[in-house]
Amino acid sequence: VEPWSPSWLSCELKQDPFKKVFQINADLYPARRRENPMSVDPAMASFIKTYRTPGQREAVRAALGQPAGTTLTINLPTGTGKTLAIIGPALSQRGTTIVVVPTTALAIDLEKRFRDLLTNLDQPEERYAYYGELDETVKERFREKLLEGSKRVVFTSPETLNSSLRYCVMQLAERGLLRALVIDEAHIV
Repeated sequence: VEPWSPSWLSCELKQDPFKKVFQINADLYPARRRENPMSVDPAMASFIKTYRTPGQREAVRAALGQPAGTTLTINLPTGTGKTLAIIGPALSQRGTTIVVVPTTALAIDLEKRFRDLLTNLDQPEERYAYYGELDETVKERFREKLLEGSKRVVFTSPETLNSSLRYCVMQLAERGLLRALVIDEAHIV
């Protein structure tokens, strides 16, 4: 029995058709992300040493210079540094940034990455991800700190934002302490 091969692909006998297809098209698809390190802006110098790409630099600059009350859309490929455009301004400007992510797992992952960054800056460690499975006393203390205005960044899900965090976020907005509401992935909207 001969191995299967599509009629449009000329394969030699015993040649894997999938390897042949990927070999033919390999040059059509460049590397997913091209690193192009460039100097960082002074406002970000305490967080990072270089931007990864020109797109990341422009996204961070747009976020840093965004006028109050406006909407900013950042569209960069996965893994090119959108998160820096969120947390950089959150750390360098007054107020709280609420980051809405699709899953609790992503909120926890972003919290870990954010803590790692803060550890490098000698900042005290605290909780930044707020989700339903937290202990009630932890949630209460989190909301208290949020209402005090001492939380710079909060990572949460749409469900939690619309339930147990809703009052806190509305209070922050009324008092002018909500710096940004970030929707991390468009399908959440």
